[in-house]
Amino acid sequence: MTVKLALHEVAKEYANGDGIHHINLTVNAGEILTILGPSGCGKSTLLRTIGGFEKVTAGTVQIEDQDITDLPPEKRPTIMVFQGYNLWARMTVYQNLEFGLKLRKMSKPERHQRIDEMLTMLGMAEMADKYPQQLSGGQQQRVAIGRALVLRPEILLLDEPYSALDAKIRVQMREELINIQRRLHITTVFVTHDQEEAMMLSTRIAVMKAGEIVQVGTPSEIYNEPKNIYVASFIGQMNFIDAGPQTVNAFRPEDVRIVANTADHTDAYQGTVQQSTQMGHYSQLTVRLKDRSVILFAPRMRLPSIPKIPQSNSLLKKSKPLQRSKLMKLWHKATVGLAAGALFLAGLTGCSNQSSANAKSGSSVKQTSVTLWAGGSQNVKDGMSKIVNAFNASPEGKKYKLNLQFILSGTSAASLQDRIVAAQKAGQKKTNYDLILASDAEYAAYTQLGGKDIFQKYDKSAISNLKNDKATVGAGAGYLLPYRGTTVVLAYDSAKVKNPPKTDKELYAWIKANPGKFAYNTPESGGAGAAFVQTAVYNYLPKAALTSSDTKWTKQWTKGLTLLKSLDSAMYKSGGKVVYPNKNQGSMDLLANGQVAMIPAWQDMTAVALQAGTLPATVKMTQISPAFTGNLDSLVIPTIGSNKPGAEAVMNFMLTKQAQNILVDTMAAIPVIDKSAITSKNLKYIKGLNAKDFRFPSTGSLSAELNKEWNSQIGNGVK
Repeated sequence: MTVKLALHEVAKEYANGDGIHHINLTVNAGEILTILGPSGCGKSTLLRTIGGFEKVTAGTVQIEDQDITDLPPEKRPTIMVFQGYNLWARMTVYQNLEFGLKLRKMSKPERHQRIDEMLTMLGMAEMADKYPQQLSGGQQQRVAIGRALVLRPEILLLDEPYSALDAKIRVQMREELINIQRRLHITTVFVTHDQEEAMMLSTRIAVMKAGEIVQVGTPSEIYNEPKNIYVASFIGQMNFIDAGPQTVNAFRPEDVRIVANTADHTDAYQGTVQQSTQMGHYSQLTVRLKDRSVILFAPRMRLPSIPKIPQSNSLLKKSKPLQRSKLMKLWHKATVGLAAGALFLAGLTGCSNQSSANAKSGSSVKQTSVTLWAGGSQNVKDGMSKIVNAFNASPEGKKYKLNLQFILSGTSAASLQDRIVAAQKAGQKKTNYDLILASDAEYAAYTQLGGKDIFQKYDKSAISNLKNDKATVGAGAGYLLPYRGTTVVLAYDSAKVKNPPKTDKELYAWIKANPGKFAYNTPESGGAGAAFVQTAVYNYLPKAALTSSDTKWTKQWTKGLTLLKSLDSAMYKSGGKVVYPNKNQGSMDLLANGQVAMIPAWQDMTAVALQAGTLPATVKMTQISPAFTGNLDSLVIPTIGSNKPGAEAVMNFMLTKQAQNILVDTMAAIPVIDKSAITSKNLKYIKGLNAKDFRFPSTGSLSAELNKEWNSQIGNGVK
């Protein structure tokens, strides 16, 4: 293969010690090489050094044997597509594609020919005259990539281009990128922290950790032949079992056979099922072995009801350095039913994939399906999954089978909103949108776009536990049923911040006095950053503005946006550039790694991270005054659903002591029932927060408009 790009001992070091070190990497002509790693590992810095946006402190960058180390970006045969689309808002799609060609003084006929070809390739020929604000997120990203490709660079550089898109659109865009890349045979370097994205797109993957490349290989090599514990645990799920001094055995959850006993299998392990989660076509089991828990995937089966057992989070921390990774080749199918939750994990090779397990139908009650749609961060998904399991194991579960459809955060809430509004306007009936999670603010946006009849009132007589609900919604009474509260707080490292700010003014003064030590995520990618922006803007407005969708308030945003502009230069920097992390987890990662000392963060997300040990124990939470905005999360029944009685049964269950304790356990949620009914240890994370000071906004589509305004004035660079 022809080497297109070569990096030799490349380093980029910043004053604080961060950066990249000893990078030796080659990229072959026509391949997609993905740089994969967690936030803060240096992958974007590496990409920027290739593009010339960062000057290296050591080493060389070559393209086809030509040294381009000292060339500026505009003189390199590379084009970079950033996380933000950076489209010209006052130009049409056609004009955005044409802009770079004009700068290169290309003739008009040649420009038009190239653009027409690109629009056809992107499937956007009919959208040539539209403006960016008239396009969806996926369409905007297509234009951003098309604008790069129309210049026909030798190397295309992509910095997490799909991170703000919802899951379904991300998959579609990945497939489109693969098709375009194969058609043009363009060498591509792609940066992501999404393992699934890397596995799907890549010819090869370079895994990074702490500024260095730790392994390069094909997706299959990275997944099946990891060189160390870091790679093994970062790519997919992996279980580790100590096998002697300096050695561990490693196996994937899917590489498992469940057997009746260990007599015939010398490499079997006996364990007890702690928890089972139905994932659709398979079951995810947490199994307790002698001294640790492991995760395994089993075929869809009927499993006994198993009591919840606390899980240990210390497995990887106790693992010794990996010298020999023994990937156990095991059967994929269950061969017997389970008794009393007991399992044996057998390491077998060369065996059949046939299953002799039989599922039995044990209920004569006619069961109907009810689907709950939800979105948010991973901790919300974990909590809702446990709620689904608990409901299905309850008496009501015999009558209604609860299913979960979950969309991870990004622009996910808007995506679900678009789907439901579009389905309603199309006159669809009896869909599986039986029940959704929505906050006060989201409810206002739904009704603003789809009308008041987009939701239906719940029947109070069907929800006997309604008397337990102590929360009151600001809008949507009779429609919205509150089930948990949460708010954004200041999360800070108490080892570095001895006296945290108590007011908004103190916070802004602290940020300016401690440049580079504060970060907040882009407001469109997560609620913590959105709350920081909204609070800064709406603290200048009357109290009534926070619960109004009247566009008149947009005229009073100037002071708040000016404040945010003044803070921009004091934000966290990487490579000398201000960085606004993507998603709530992005800023959380910076705090966890000690790269910043303070962030706005969801109280529940922070508590779960502290409980899991993924944040230092020195991290504390505090409220400022006026408080950051938060959410009173509720359940609501769309009119286009098909199982209203089932939805009301789920609503009723959500107000039980069992469900509320699950929410506090998994999400450190603020319960809506009396706290005396809560036995979860996570109550300690809630005690210091004063619920009466929480502010729950309901501004409808103005929230999205404010995010766009922030992106225009701040996210794309303060002018």
